[in-house]
Amino acid sequence: GYGFNPDSLAVVEGKVRNGQYFSSLLTGLGMSQKEAYDLTLACGQVFDVKTLRVGQPYRAYYSSEEDAYGHEGLKYLVYVRDRVSSIVFDCQPPYGAKECRKPVDVERRYADVTINSSLWNDMRAAGVSPLLIISLSDIYAWTIDFFALQKGDRFRVLYEEKVCDGEVVAIDT
Repeated sequence: GYGFNPDSLAVVEGKVRNGQYFSSLLTGLGMSQKEAYDLTLACGQVFDVKTLRVGQPYRAYYSSEEDAYGHEGLKYLVYVRDRVSSIVFDCQPPYGAKECRKPVDVERRYADVTINSSLWNDMRAAGVSPLLIISLSDIYAWTIDFFALQKGDRFRVLYEEKVCDGEVVAIDT
C-alpha cells in the first residue's frame, strides 16, 4: 500500500500539464518553494524529478475538504508513473518518497498460428496480444521476411504475458 490510509483524507486529482515541472506541480498544490525544494532533494534516490511526464495522473491528499479546497497542508502526493508503479511523496517533514508497485502476474502462454490472410489478422484471430505481434516483428525483423509468408505457413510461439489489474502490461518472448 501507500503507507497511509487514503480513505481518511480529502483528495484532489489531476494530470501533469504541459510545461509543468515537479516544483511547479508542488507549489500549485500548496507547498512553498522551500518545501518543494526540500522534497525534491529528499526523493532523489527514488524518483528523478526530470522524468515527470505530461498527461500522467496524480492524486494530492489533504487532511480535510477545506484544506484541499484552499490547497493548504498537502500531506501526500501520489504520482502514477505507469500502469504498474506509482511514487508516493510524503509532503510533510521529514520529506520522502517511495515507489509502490501493483502485483503483476506472469502467465506462460503459447500461440499456434496458421497464415490465412496476413500475419497481423491471423495472429489477432488466434487471440494474440498486439504487444506480442509487435515484439515478434522487432525481434525477428532481420531474420524472417514477414512479407514472404504464404497461406498455409504455420508457427508456434511460447511467451510470457505480464498482467496487472486484468490488463496485459508486457510480453516477454
